[in-house]
Order: sequence, then C-alpha cells, then structure tokens
Amino acid sequence: MRTLILAITLLAVSCKEQPENKVFSYFPDSDLLDEGVVNKYYEHFYPSETSRKTRTNISYALTQKRSENRFSVHWYNAGFQPTELNEFRIEDGIVFLDSSISFYGFSNLDTMISEIRSPLYEDWNSSKSELNLLELMDFDGDKYEVERVQTKAFDSIILDRPARVFIGDRNLTSLRRDTTFHYKYAVTYVKGLGLFNSLSTRPSGRSVTELIEQMPLSAFRMLSRHDKKRVAYIDPINTLDDALYFEVCGHENGIVDYYNSSPDVRYADGKGEMKKIIRERLVREKLQGQSGYLTFRFVVNCKGEAGRFVMEQSDLNYQKKRFPRETIDHLYEITYDLKRWQPAIIRDEKQDAYVYLTYKLQNGVVTDVLP
Repeated sequence: MRTLILAITLLAVSCKEQPENKVFSYFPDSDLLDEGVVNKYYEHFYPSETSRKTRTNISYALTQKRSENRFSVHWYNAGFQPTELNEFRIEDGIVFLDSSISFYGFSNLDTMISEIRSPLYEDWNSSKSELNLLELMDFDGDKYEVERVQTKAFDSIILDRPARVFIGDRNLTSLRRDTTFHYKYAVTYVKGLGLFNSLSTRPSGRSVTELIEQMPLSAFRMLSRHDKKRVAYIDPINTLDDALYFEVCGHENGIVDYYNSSPDVRYADGKGEMKKIIRERLVREKLQGQSGYLTFRFVVNCKGEAGRFVMEQSDLNYQKKRFPRETIDHLYEITYDLKRWQPAIIRDEKQDAYVYLTYKLQNGVVTDVLP
C-alpha cells in the first residue's frame, strides 16, 4: 500500500482560461499523455534512528489522459508489479480522486478498493485551501481511515520553469486499534515534468521522492521485459571498458536488476564510504562547470566484479545532452575503480546483476550520487 501523498502526479497551473487546461498544462506533451507517459522516481527513506540504514527504492508512475477532464495514474514498483491505480477528475481547477485501488502480494496480487467518502484532493485556484480527502480502506484485517488536508499552496521556479508547491497534513487512523499516525507532506510539480519531488515527515523518519527519468509508455514496456533484448541489456561489444575480458557467472538472459536482490546490490563498505572515495578523487576543474545527470550502467557479477560500463547523459530537465570528454573520462575512471561491490543474492545464491550510478552535477559540483 503506497503512501497517498504520491498517489497523484503530473498536475499543474497554466495561463489558459479553462480550468481543466489550467491543471493539464503541467503534464508532458499531449501526444505523449494520450499514449501514456511514465515518470521514474527514486524513493529515499531517512530513519530518525541513526542506527538504522537509509533505504532507496524505485517506483514508476504511468499517467494517461482519459478525456478532457479525466486522467489516471498507475503506479509500479521496482520489479514492474502494479501497486496502485488512481482515477482523477478535474472540475473548475479542483482535482477529485474518484477511485483508488491498491495491489499487494507477490505471486497472486490481491486488491484493496478504497471507499472515497470525500474526494477533494488538490485546489489549483487558491494559495490557501483546507480541502479534505477522506478514504476508508480494509487492509490485513483492519480498517483504516485516511484523511489528507491541503493547508498551503504557492508558486515557485525550478529549473527555470514555473512550479507549484503544496503543503499539508495527512492522518492515518487504525479503527481497530484506535490509533492515529500523523504526517506532514510537501509536493512540488514542475511544468512539463509533473511530480518533481515530495517530502513526507513522521516520527520514524522522512521519505523523499525525486524524479530521475521520464519516458513514453512504449519505452517503459520494453524496460519491463525480462529478457536479453530489454532496455537494460548491455551489449558487451559496445562498452566503455574492454568487456571481452569481463565474465558473467550465469546465462546472459539471467542477469537480474540490482533491486531484485535481498539486500540490494551495494558497495560493500556502505554508500557513505563509497561517496567518501568519490569525493576524495574528484577534480573540479575536470567537471568544467557542467550541470546535468551522468549515469554509468554496468554489470556486477556473482564475484562482486564490475564490468560492461555504458553511459547515459541528460541535462537537469531530463533531456539528452553531451558532456565534455574530459568530464566523462574523469567520472568513468572514478566509477571503474570502485572495486568492493556486494553481489546480488537471490534465494541464498549469488547472481549477476545490472547496476547503475548517477552523478548529479550543478555548475561543476557533484551534488549527489544516486541511488
């Protein structure tokens, strides 16, 4: 069951007169939206207790326009399993949640249909609103009442584009235990990109969601295919390293994604140590004032060895760009020299896995390394 602050995506404000167009103006291109457009997100959880580790997961949101004032958002987890389907309606600049279905389980997905008692979700007309969404749902033998109240909304500028920020409160009440959990949330939408990031805070920690990629539905369908020719496949003939000397332990078709492992494929000494190694080796002059995302995808075999490096490049608007060769070579050398990888483990067996590291650069500074 997903956190409801992420249940809606790709909303916005526009100068067009019709309220429906006012909201839809923050969706991607209409041709993409009619087919379906998918946003890919990193979801980070930072626990309040320092003894607990930070977790990062991946989710996908497929948004499709159904009519002039209706759209749907279908969420998927890192393994491309559906997790939630939401149907929305727009009237006079206000978004209503008409239906919400959650999917859970593994081999056979169960469904949980919410009873929408008050459908008010987002008010795009007002800088301050106390709209109320109220849902009732049954889950694991308990009934939950979910209330979401928008308390503030304001305009901003992100990536030189208009942005809209919503702030509010969310209460999740277990009727069986008569216990209520309180959350604070903030969500940001950027024109043409949709849901850009979100923040949810609660006593146990904070969750941060950030957009990392946007793709048409056709590309998402290829990505979710678990065979050699899917998008994740890396051709060993066309790599940055000499991949002919790199060996996988199993069959080419059996290479899994890093998040299918338990635990995930990760740097053996922890992400903090990996970032420390990267920081110590960075030479700012070689980054040449660049901004954008430079991603290295590669394979970590069952021995913890890394090879078959390829790269993807985009600007901060998630559009393709070309970094200078010196910047590419510098970050590639640092990534290639990371040697202490913990391989994927599935059913107690070490496996080959696809892995990637994304460097986020802003004005010649590496501001983050993802995931």
